[in-house]
Amino acid sequence: MENISNKTLATLLIASIVISLGGTLISLNKLSNQQVASATTGRAQQDLGTASITIQTSVSILLSTDTIAFGTGWINGSNPTCGTNGVNLSTEGSGTNDDDCFINASDSTAAMLATDFVLNNDGTVNASVAIIGPNKTFLMDQTGAQHTKLNFTWQAVDDDSCLGTLVTSWTEFGASTTLCDDFNWTDADDDLTIEVNLRFPSDQASGTYSNSSIEFNAVQA
Repeated sequence: MENISNKTLATLLIASIVISLGGTLISLNKLSNQQVASATTGRAQQDLGTASITIQTSVSILLSTDTIAFGTGWINGSNPTCGTNGVNLSTEGSGTNDDDCFINASDSTAAMLATDFVLNNDGTVNASVAIIGPNKTFLMDQTGAQHTKLNFTWQAVDDDSCLGTLVTSWTEFGASTTLCDDFNWTDADDDLTIEVNLRFPSDQASGTYSNSSIEFNAVQA
């Protein structure tokens, strides 16, 4: 009985040790899982990113037609009215040549060949546009009675592209003058037409006269 009791005690002791170790291992495993879970839930599950853009306004104008060429020709000496009134040319409408006083060398007719200035607002805002250029004296230093027949002027055409005040009457080139104070920029109506009138006396000396310093300046309206 003593031997059986000792065996029983030994078995119970071993079982106790196994159970104790098993319990310890289970406890350690649970503790480890809790620590991992705690470490995981302590981190951020999402973050935010940012995208940005800065858009600036652009004030920009472009002369899509930048040359007015009245052509090469001669004064119609067979018409006495031309001697009295001088030569008066303009790009107004389809062009004017008063009393057919200027004969084009290209076809020996009085047909007008010149076209208008065409100004485009290719910016992203409405603009106030001014024009400046040398006055009529670029032709010559004319003196005497014929001097009164010397003229160089411009006017804008009302075509709905100017939303403010537009100069639509003949105005002398010279000091800076606002031709439109609210020039539309949207593509449907962003072109301004500027007509030019040139008048000179019948005794104007032969030669080529050119004015290449006509400026168009724009600021945001």
